[in-house]
Amino acid sequence: MNIFDFFTSINHKKDLLKDEPQSIVLYNPSMINQLLAQYPDAILHVNEMNRRPSCDDKLQFDYYLHSLRKGDRKIQTRTGKQSYLDDNNLALVKEYYGFSTSKAKTALEILTDDELESIRKRFFKGGV
Repeated sequence: MNIFDFFTSINHKKDLLKDEPQSIVLYNPSMINQLLAQYPDAILHVNEMNRRPSCDDKLQFDYYLHSLRKGDRKIQTRTGKQSYLDDNNLALVKEYYGFSTSKAKTALEILTDDELESIRKRFFKGGV
């Protein structure tokens, strides 16, 4: 059993702990919060659980299980873009935000292509 089994059981409203109550030791509340925070319908519930960090793991699992609507939430994985490997984009982000190389690489994973294009336009100096 892994964290994705808990995520799937919350989404499909299946009480995973009913069959295996000892598996609660594998439950990671912060990972579940990060996975659920990607969805607009769950963000308020995640915020509520973040306000209560001392909440028991079983209590948090039950809260999500009974408060969230049943949904087909797919785990959204971030596919690495090749654009962050481009030294041009890296140099632009470093200059624009004043970041170090490691922070600029992290920022490039987050920035969209439209945002990179607007940064490029801002630094465009004209010419041929």
